[in-house]
Amino acid sequence: MKTKTILLTLTTLFAAAESGDAQTAPNDKKVLVAYFSHSGNTRAVAERIAAATGADLFEIVPQKPYPAEYRAVVNQARREIAADYRPALKTDLPDAGRYDVIYIGSPC
Repeated sequence: MKTKTILLTLTTLFAAAESGDAQTAPNDKKVLVAYFSHSGNTRAVAERIAAATGADLFEIVPQKPYPAEYRAVVNQARREIAADYRPALKTDLPDAGRYDVIYIGSPC
């Protein structure tokens, strides 16, 4: 059975990309970088990690965009977390079973 590695914190992803220590996956490993980016910062880090590891890149985009104003998006996120809400996505997620390593990035 394939071992799946999922890194869940943007801090880890950012530190690896910034230090140049993001490991290149062995040629026989299939890697995915999936990310949600509200302002573009997470997108930039995800792109760097994908380039460093040779990974496929997938942007998580909700069907209904989040507000651009900071306080409004924070308040909406709090309500969604409290309600255990999962927004519908514009596109289907890639088949996670195809990947050996999955990096996940999101705003903090």
